[in-house]
Amino acid sequence: MKGTVGIGGQNALDDVREVQAALNKFVDRMGVAPLKVDGHIGRKTDTAIRIFQKAAGMPLPDGIVTSNGRIAAALGLNAPKPATVAASAPLSGSAWWHANQARWPNESRVDALSEPFRGDVKKFVKALMDAGATVTVNATTRSMTRAKIMRYSWDIAKSLINAEDAAAIDGVDINWVHETPQKSRQAAQEMVSLFAIKKQPSLNSNHLRGTAIDMTISWVGDLKIKQANGTETTISTAPRNGTNAKLHDVGATYKVLHKLPDDPPHWSVTGR
Repeated sequence: MKGTVGIGGQNALDDVREVQAALNKFVDRMGVAPLKVDGHIGRKTDTAIRIFQKAAGMPLPDGIVTSNGRIAAALGLNAPKPATVAASAPLSGSAWWHANQARWPNESRVDALSEPFRGDVKKFVKALMDAGATVTVNATTRSMTRAKIMRYSWDIAKSLINAEDAAAIDGVDINWVHETPQKSRQAAQEMVSLFAIKKQPSLNSNHLRGTAIDMTISWVGDLKIKQANGTETTISTAPRNGTNAKLHDVGATYKVLHKLPDDPPHWSVTGR
């Protein structure tokens, strides 16, 4: 970055793209939608800059990012460029996915969870099974390497970052940069489709920390289940599955929480 970026700034195309790509690394924390890395200043980019400035401790955000300024430094714009994969690495796309993605599987074993959550889950699952419920574990700890591959696939496909800005991933031999930006995005989109990604993958989640589990729960009739303190609770209301609010209350006594109505199998240390 060489000039100023923001409404009223110099807004060189490459500078704006660099700021947009840098802001996209913080969208989860800022609570805003990812920006399109198109080099054009608009309302969304201006808003994201101001939110970032406020979060960085700027008392009166002005919406301007100055080269070598404090906000540019906070965005990491003055830091050395991350290492990138050698151009000789296999190109991204469907062929790469089929040949490599199975090397970094997600876990589905309860024993793969982190303590003390692992112990809490085991106690909750035992209580469910002792009560006659059927429990099927679908996913536990996710691979950070797999998550990074998925995140770069999404971000490149959706023009949130340029392919050449994707940092190297330890142990992963992949080249995101094709002959043209369009071909890079197309190859990344092939991987997005094969991974069945529906929204931007998180690099900071309970599944990655080993503190979340996806499990399908069902039962027939009344469920007489013990809370963590040994008190028996009878659940006689529908639905007779993991979305039952009374079951969520029981899970909470084991410190296994459910708070996402749109993600029925998901339980975690925070519910998120």
